[in-house]
Amino acid sequence: MNRLFIFLITLTLALPFTTFAHAAEAHQGDAAQLQPTKVKKNRLPGNGPYVYINCVAMTPDGPLPVLPFRSTYSTPAQLMANQRDLSQCEKRNDAPA
Repeated sequence: MNRLFIFLITLTLALPFTTFAHAAEAHQGDAAQLQPTKVKKNRLPGNGPYVYINCVAMTPDGPLPVLPFRSTYSTPAQLMANQRDLSQCEKRNDAPA
C-alpha cells in the first residue's frame, strides 16, 4: 500500500512536466508556420449599421423606453415596419461606422 501511494504521488508530480515538454517539442516547428489570417468581412450593402434612439417598446405592461441600439435598416419606417413592437424611433445622424 505504501509503495502504491509513493508511486501515485511521483506520477502525479511528474506528469505535468512531461506533458509540457512534449507539448513544447510538438509546437516548435509550427511556430514559424503560424501567420495571422486575413478574414474578409461580409458587410451588408449601404452605410449601416445605423444607430436608433428614443425608441419605445410596447409590452403587456405598457410602453417601455429602449436603450440606443444599432440596426441595418436605413430608415426608421423600415425598422418599425419589421420590428412591430417598436415605435417612435429616431435615427441618430452622427452614427459612428
